[in-house]
Amino acid sequence: LPTRTIGEDADTDVRLMGRTEPAPHDRWMGLSGQITCQIQTITPLFISSAEGVKEEKGLESKEHLNYQFFRIGGKKTIPASTLRGCVRSVFEAVTNSPFSNLADKRLSYRLSSSEMRKLIPGRLEKQKDGSWCVRLLPGYADFLPAQEQRRLYASPVSMYDPVARNHEHGQPPLKIDRAKEWQHRKLYWAVLRAGSLGWRALALTKSEKEAISKMNEIKQHTKKELRIQSGFLCRTNQNTINKHSERFFYYDISRKDVPDPLPITPEIIREYLDLIRDYQSRHADNVAKGVGPEPKRGRNLEFSRFVYEQKEGEEIADGELVYVYLAESEGDLWVHFLAPVSWPRVAYKHTIAELLPSDMHKSENSNLLDPASRVFGWVHGDGQKEDGGYAGRVKFSSALLQGEENNLEEKTLAILGSPKPTTTRFYLVDQKTGRPQNGRSDKDAGYDGNNKLRGRKFYRHFLPQKEYLTSDDPTDQNRTIRDAEREGSIFRFNITFENLAPVELGALLWSLTLDGKAYHKLGYGKPLGLGSVEITTENVTLYHQANRYQSLTNSGERELPTSQQNDLVTRFQKALRYYYAANQEILTMIEKHGVPMSEIAFEDLPNVADILALLSKQPPEIPVHYPYSLDPNSNGSFEWFVGNTNTNGPKLELELANGSNGLPFLTKNAGKPKKKQKH
Repeated sequence: LPTRTIGEDADTDVRLMGRTEPAPHDRWMGLSGQITCQIQTITPLFISSAEGVKEEKGLESKEHLNYQFFRIGGKKTIPASTLRGCVRSVFEAVTNSPFSNLADKRLSYRLSSSEMRKLIPGRLEKQKDGSWCVRLLPGYADFLPAQEQRRLYASPVSMYDPVARNHEHGQPPLKIDRAKEWQHRKLYWAVLRAGSLGWRALALTKSEKEAISKMNEIKQHTKKELRIQSGFLCRTNQNTINKHSERFFYYDISRKDVPDPLPITPEIIREYLDLIRDYQSRHADNVAKGVGPEPKRGRNLEFSRFVYEQKEGEEIADGELVYVYLAESEGDLWVHFLAPVSWPRVAYKHTIAELLPSDMHKSENSNLLDPASRVFGWVHGDGQKEDGGYAGRVKFSSALLQGEENNLEEKTLAILGSPKPTTTRFYLVDQKTGRPQNGRSDKDAGYDGNNKLRGRKFYRHFLPQKEYLTSDDPTDQNRTIRDAEREGSIFRFNITFENLAPVELGALLWSLTLDGKAYHKLGYGKPLGLGSVEITTENVTLYHQANRYQSLTNSGERELPTSQQNDLVTRFQKALRYYYAANQEILTMIEKHGVPMSEIAFEDLPNVADILALLSKQPPEIPVHYPYSLDPNSNGSFEWFVGNTNTNGPKLELELANGSNGLPFLTKNAGKPKKKQKH
């Protein structure tokens, strides 16, 4: 070993488990060498290649993609970047390093029907000084700020033939001709008719004179009260199969109970724009494809205009029509938030990163880096900073298949779901207890409740089951894979490391092998059970730099015996135990049971226990798959989530990593288990 080594004593080892100055790149002062590793596939493995993608037409004449295994020089290969990302994710988790990748965005949630009835139509107006205010347009309804309004503030105005003619109240008596001629946000005159829920616009005109003439025609068909009113048309497009009407925003200027335009803070504007971006990101793929909402249920539907009209960096349009949620205290009114005109989603006040503990946030200083950033590298989030990054001290080679290919037959996989962080019951836990709390309201379970992020995302190891793995329906939503490598195949790769402290090398060895107790997950189809692999180290070679540079014949290479490799891993485990002894769960264990620090098992550390539970070689006893409804008329797995959160639903939250009870099957409407099976 080099005569001068980083981390020669236990105190330094413990210090290196936290944030500290990284090793320099201009001198040799740590352990350098190479690790030769073997990968054995435990379940079928598929690494997708961007080249040679075969495009097919699936059912419904939609594009279906067919991928082949990644190759270099015709040889099946796992790219170095894939291996590096896989090992780094485990290294970050086991050392409790900060999240290297976390989108600090503001998410949204859908308002409940009771909260939606508190929304008041409004029109945004830009002032000469650049500030914004909103003019409230409550129509003829009673003005009830911050209260539920049972009548309609805005007047429906019929414009479309419903795609599905099954809406409850049938067609309105008159319809607006040439719907496309009536423009969003424009001033019109409407003929309004009184009704039980409010006033309905029976006709739109472009002048008051024309409105009077139209009202005289309508009087021949109704005995109900009619009025003529000027206002603004709010068009959101025919975005649902039953939609037949748009909204007409207005108010009687003779009213004395409606306040003057209310000021809007820059924060409210920023939150509104964040909300629009959230809508747009949700539908970006389908907008790009030209696929409207509910493609399987209707025809010729359009997305709401704000999903595609508001461009990045553009200001809100002067005169934009919105919904306004007011807050009231001691007679004073102010704008709490704005929402687009639809059954709206509303932006949370807290961003994702604000629910992450401060010690889990990425470092802002290259002279004070966490273990993962020191070993794998670090880049400052702000590209303008001079102190822009720190080069990692490990380099991965690609892994090449050993021997002949053992191909799995071509398979069309089941549809894979994307992350849904707005499903807060699966992403957040109670901040105080650190545990899920079933039965909580949507508000309490959300990003503005007393919650924190659950943790890092790992895919469980389990054996693929045919009924959940494949599909007989190739569409644009799923993929077909060719030449997946069967279980039992071997790949090999190397890792070159420089200037690692012994405790850092021990952490790297543990992250590679998982102490022989668990499997890594690689490649495509991990949620379906594909990609479980076991990594083992075949040998570790150290370089004695002084010997290498002082001799033309002495390579300075020395193989590190397995016993010494184990010593490095033990050294890392001991350092981590002591470093995280301040963890409340560990302190509670000591206080309750009088367990000395030397007897606290490394596997008892919460982060280690979670990794081993998720990646354990022993698969769960119950099936692993996306939640779904057993109702034969179910339209997709989303109905399970609808049933979970509806009025009668159990409002279940995802168990912790070591939970084994699973989730019950739920129906969309009742939200109650149909059978006793778990999944």
